Amino acid sequence: MNKDVIAKFMMFLDQHTLTKSVSDQTVSHYTNIDGLEGIISKGSSFWLTDINYLNDKEEYKKALEYIIKYLNGLANSNDDLINKIIDKVTRIIFANAYVMSFTKDSDLLSQWRGYSNSNGYSIEFNSTELFKVIQENKGNIYLFKCLYDDNEQQRIVKEMCDTTINYIRGFEKDDKTDKVELFATVVSLIAPKFKNSQFHEEHERRIIYSDDFNNMVNIETSFRKKNGYLIPFKKLKVNIKEPNLIKSITIFCPGSEQMLIKGSLERYLASNGIKTTVKISQIPFRQI
Repeated sequence: MNKDVIAKFMMFLDQHTLTKSVSDQTVSHYTNIDGLEGIISKGSSFWLTDINYLNDKEEYKKALEYIIKYLNGLANSNDDLINKIIDKVTRIIFANAYVMSFTKDSDLLSQWRGYSNSNGYSIEFNSTELFKVIQENKGNIYLFKCLYDDNEQQRIVKEMCDTTINYIRGFEKDDKTDKVELFATVVSLIAPKFKNSQFHEEHERRIIYSDDFNNMVNIETSFRKKNGYLIPFKKLKVNIKEPNLIKSITIFCPGSEQMLIKGSLERYLASNGIKTTVKISQIPFRQI
């Protein structure tokens, strides 16, 4: 299967709203000082984490359950394609998907607590420019808004299954495209949009990446240590100096020398050729 097939198919899916990018003008990524340095100067890259190693243990599994349930409702003993797709999806144990999290809010207390250890940075990106720079990498890469509502998730599953199956049934008989693998590739891109409703306050947006077809690896997998695990991740190269990419950076540093930290960050950004606005968080928070 070549990349032209998936490119053409994803364009087709765009017409059905399944792969629409986020509509927000900006999205923000929360991180600590090490993460900030990695994005700005040390390699200028985004680290996308294997979805099997995220905090929400239902990641991906919930979507697979909905998909299998819907496909079972379509199945009959004479439909070879549906039966092969069901067999493929039920055997998916580890998802081929890597994600990086963003939110539509640039100054949110729950995000500071979760990602910055009470001292961190929120990097606000222009969504349109962000999508452009990540597309310069190989592989299947999209910027999506996460879905938290069960009814909406099941509607998307129905639309995805119906649209994809109808599309691949229309292939010519001598077409060599692996139809089952094409369906699995769509699953790897759509399923990471689904989140448990208990996480809705995050208003999460995600960069979602999957390797190309037939397990062709486009970006080498790296590993980092965390809590006794070796966490797989992908490094997306990013032209961080792209004009208008970074709209602002907000600092969360309660009890610290805020203006001193702000001043050093401004100098650091200037030394790396980045012009943007630096702000102090407006959240009145202190550690006691």
